Amino acid sequence: MTAILTLRERTESGVNVTHATVVYVEGIKQNLVPWLNSMGQGTVDQIIELGASDRLKCRLVAWRVPEEIANTRRRKTRATAMRKTGHEPSKESLAACDWEFLVTNLSEAKLSFKEAIVLYRARWQIELLFKRWKSYGKIDELDGSTDIVKMTRFWARLCAALIQHWLTVAATWSPALSVSLAKTAKLVRQIASEIASLLSSGGDLTILLERFCRQARAGCRLTKRKTAPGTLQLLRDPELLEYCLT
Repeated sequence: MTAILTLRERTESGVNVTHATVVYVEGIKQNLVPWLNSMGQGTVDQIIELGASDRLKCRLVAWRVPEEIANTRRRKTRATAMRKTGHEPSKESLAACDWEFLVTNLSEAKLSFKEAIVLYRARWQIELLFKRWKSYGKIDELDGSTDIVKMTRFWARLCAALIQHWLTVAATWSPALSVSLAKTAKLVRQIASEIASLLSSGGDLTILLERFCRQARAGCRLTKRKTAPGTLQLLRDPELLEYCLT
């Protein structure tokens, strides 16, 4: 079993893993953030042991975030602390805002430093996908006069969301393309009635899907502008990731 998690979240076992978690580097107990600062580097990739008693050997991947992001985090940390406790957060909590930390049991041969960061960043896209399914697909709405009607509508909406996603991936997942997933999903909705008609009549979907793929690749390209590479580009080529090296 493999795992990758942030030191700012809870593990599956319920252990609260934060910047204050005890770490051991080459058998020596270290305070995480001061130790990272003492390294004098913007990135750290180090084998550590996690925990005070039952030590878990794992790999720490850490990088210093850009100053504007760190400052934003500190503002949010202060606001949260004042709202919940009425006091300023600790100096340690504010210092931790300069860093992002991950731990994983995957070796560098299986997961490079940049791949670990890209994989962690990609988790947010999963949240956005479910948000899109809820906003446009209404999969979180249980409406209907009976339980049977409610569940029938739920499963129909979920199947529609999955079909839309499959078609989007089929049309855009190519290293040579820079295609907007949002634009492609909109195009799927435009041909939904044709898909449903062919499915109900037992017709051949091949011609329709080939036409859809051509239209998506030609008309759903990303708007050209100077911006950081998106998740799709980073998953294809993690070397495009640059900001972590600040």
